[in-house]
Amino acid sequence: MINKKSIDTFIEKIIPSFSKKVNTVSKELKHESHNVSQIYANKSNIPPESINSNYYIQEEVAPFARRLLNPDRFNMVSGTTKILEAIETTRKDISRIKDLKTRDIFEFLYSRIINETSNIENLSSGIRELVQKVEMIDNPETKEIILSKIQTLTSKNKKSFKNNFHNNMEFIESLTDAVNIMNEKYVNLKSEPRDFYQWLKKNNSWFLDVIESKKGTPDNYRNGYAQIKKQTLDYDTYLKTLQRAQNMQLPETYQNNLKLEAFRKFVDEYYDLTPKTVKKVYQSEYLKTLPKDVAEKFKEINEKYGTIVITSNPNTNLNDAEYIEEELMLWKKAGRNKAILPQVIDVDKLNKKLYQQNTVGLANKYYEKVTVQDLLETDTDILYSSSTLRHEINHLNDKNLRSKNSIEELLDFIKWHFNKFLHQKEWKQELKNAGIKDSACDYAMTNMLELKSVTAESDFSKLSDKYKKQLIKKFGMENWIFNLDKNIVKFNARIDKLINL
Repeated sequence: MINKKSIDTFIEKIIPSFSKKVNTVSKELKHESHNVSQIYANKSNIPPESINSNYYIQEEVAPFARRLLNPDRFNMVSGTTKILEAIETTRKDISRIKDLKTRDIFEFLYSRIINETSNIENLSSGIRELVQKVEMIDNPETKEIILSKIQTLTSKNKKSFKNNFHNNMEFIESLTDAVNIMNEKYVNLKSEPRDFYQWLKKNNSWFLDVIESKKGTPDNYRNGYAQIKKQTLDYDTYLKTLQRAQNMQLPETYQNNLKLEAFRKFVDEYYDLTPKTVKKVYQSEYLKTLPKDVAEKFKEINEKYGTIVITSNPNTNLNDAEYIEEELMLWKKAGRNKAILPQVIDVDKLNKKLYQQNTVGLANKYYEKVTVQDLLETDTDILYSSSTLRHEINHLNDKNLRSKNSIEELLDFIKWHFNKFLHQKEWKQELKNAGIKDSACDYAMTNMLELKSVTAESDFSKLSDKYKKQLIKKFGMENWIFNLDKNIVKFNARIDKLINL
């Protein structure tokens, strides 16, 4: 049985459309199916003890009311008081919202939650937290995106509201976290950068001393290689390695990663689903954190090519941004409507996957995303032709980089190893002639995908027609990729490096 106090609280606090305050619990509960304000009527003296699970309230009119008035049926006897307290607390928090529009929207959302959903106590806690997060957002454009999303949700019919509730609330919370953590309103205690930090710490990695701006003593220094557990550094090697890494600005990069991780996840998760919204948040929230000239160029790139560029590296400058713009232009020009441009270019010297795999770049075809440690600093090798950016974009355009069944994989395996056995020596010589260094030539022999992407970095004018035809016919390299011109920004940066030697 539900007690008198709970009934009074329910009548006075919960039903949004209840217009008259009922002074005694002994009033009759009368049901009229089309008017929720008439659920309670003062006609006879039915005591609260007589209200049981046989008393019927139409679920479509007041589902939460039905649960409260039929506690035995819905197993809510023990939890009713907690639910009522949670609702009262949540309504008070919503009523404190200063902006009238925001308050009205949350009030309507919450009225639908308590009338059309279950798990009221937990959802109430989530709404209170969300209210706090939305209140922290300073940018009116971002706040409007959130409020508009809630309004769209609350305008749906009952079935659609229920079906879309979880995904919409997940999106809103992901957005608020992305913006607030980026703007240092609060921190994410569980995140990939922190996991990366703990992994380095566990392996006693010298790299962590760079991140912490520390220099150990001969008796107390981190001597581990995180990727090679059994190998250690002597103190002299430690000092030399530490000195080479000092100009990488890793402490600042690490702090940037802590601020940007939630935003990166938001972009990965929602860029395909809501590109216009992600673009708005990118331009209005993220770009303002960058130097003005870099932000303007990144915005131009986003407008021209739809590519979002995110960087943690403090040394990313206008020249780097122009390098990206030039490269995307060259791919679009060479491939016309065939070229796949990255949706996201992520620049991060402390990317966990890159570091653990000891590589400078990765391509994710599912997200159409390219991740690189750095831009021109890495890609302007003065002795050899190299471009991590071009290498990874080529992976995105590789039609062999797709899901295959076991038979297709077996055929590819046989084809690759047979041709590698026949041509490996001449392939390496072709790449070397085209400006590729020995270590990259060796890496190209890993598989057909890497052979094509290393080739994409080379000087095409130095490759033989025979070699190009082999890659096109045997391994499906797009023939138009050989029409890619040199990146003039990269070329000029290499010249500047030579001059400043």
